[in-house]
Amino acid sequence: MLPDVAELSFLDFGRKCLNQFAAWALVAGVRNYDEVKVVFGDIGITEVVTSRPNYWRLIRENDPNLTWLHSAASNCIEKHIELGILKVPAMTDAAGASISNPTFEQFAPHLAMQLFFPILDKIEGQNGLQINDADLTNLYRLQRSLWESTSTRQVFSIPLTNFVTDVTVRIGKLLELVPFSNEEKTETFQSFGRMNVFNIRHDFGSASFKFAGDFYQDKGEGPDFGALLSEARTAITALRLMKAGDVGAFSIYYGPPIGKFNAGASIDDFRVQAFASNKYSLLSTEVPTLLALFETVQRSIFGPLQVAFRRFNQSYARRQSDDKIIDMCIALESSLLTGQKDEIKSTFAKRAATLLAQVRDPLDAYSFFRFLYDLRSAIVHEGKSLFAMKPPKIAGKMIEIGEVPVLCEESTRQVLKAYMALLSSGKSLSQINVDLDMLGISCLQSLRTGESTCS
Repeated sequence: MLPDVAELSFLDFGRKCLNQFAAWALVAGVRNYDEVKVVFGDIGITEVVTSRPNYWRLIRENDPNLTWLHSAASNCIEKHIELGILKVPAMTDAAGASISNPTFEQFAPHLAMQLFFPILDKIEGQNGLQINDADLTNLYRLQRSLWESTSTRQVFSIPLTNFVTDVTVRIGKLLELVPFSNEEKTETFQSFGRMNVFNIRHDFGSASFKFAGDFYQDKGEGPDFGALLSEARTAITALRLMKAGDVGAFSIYYGPPIGKFNAGASIDDFRVQAFASNKYSLLSTEVPTLLALFETVQRSIFGPLQVAFRRFNQSYARRQSDDKIIDMCIALESSLLTGQKDEIKSTFAKRAATLLAQVRDPLDAYSFFRFLYDLRSAIVHEGKSLFAMKPPKIAGKMIEIGEVPVLCEESTRQVLKAYMALLSSGKSLSQINVDLDMLGISCLQSLRTGESTCS
């Protein structure tokens, strides 16, 4: 492709910059700075200090007001404005009032930096001024495609904590489940520039896999994480509903394919305990189940179970078992007790036993959910703690105190999945509970005769 006048003007500007920097460096040299590079490895994080030339400082020492730089860029700016490749930026005066028709002298410095920073990034990326016309041409054409587009492509990463798998798979329209290698962590982390804060180190360091992909945003607009957040929440909820394991995520990290990354939206509902030890392992044989569950959750997550989903997910971040049990009991009550005004404990247990009759013994389930309701009441209304209580005896079986949170989590998981299956038929949550009540009467009566009709 032959270069047009705009491209030729950029090449001329680039050559001027490289030649002037070389002249300045010849006179006084280029000062170095110590770059601290965070390197992720299998046994932890190390910091490597490297001495690198500081070309931005070279410019500011020799052209402190950037007068030379603005002058060198003027012809390039004019050509790009004439061809509509760059736009005159919106500007304000010292009082903050909008300038309706800014002069060239007013807006040129802004556009000069827009043209210059890609060149500076190239120089710093290779630690020197050995950049030829082919390098400048490739750099320009990439930048021009970004300047001329009405939207910008953003790539994202959502590191998954406490998660391992032997598969890669697309989930939904946006998410690709892929490995998060130490090399990629190191490279991505460096792209944050000086924003190397501890939480990003922890987030990257604790992840071996991630959700990855891309999205587009209109120029001049902030990122719209709506669809991405929805799919991420749905995917993690589906993972948690499928089986036990402390899988979670902290944030969405995003940025252009070239340039600096940003710490994006926080995914507060999907945090996990800082030192959670129950690692989640997704097997290849479980992928079809996960994808089917993802679609079911996607249809349900903003419906009548949204409170139940939120409290179920929040329970993963709780450090105390009492708090975890409260969250999960709220999830259960918000679904099992919809529309119920009296006989709360009995209805709570009967509906759960009937709902789960195909996967659990109804009498055992009925006894467990009565115990669970009493346990929640003791914690909330009497200030008691689970581990200060005696081991409970449920349906004639003694249960260790340490097993209760695990049984509570699995019971909540079973109830939510059973409700999702019934809601997919088109019935409301209230109607499902009416049906459970009708079936529950004959169910509990049949338990006394030993001929269950609960299923």
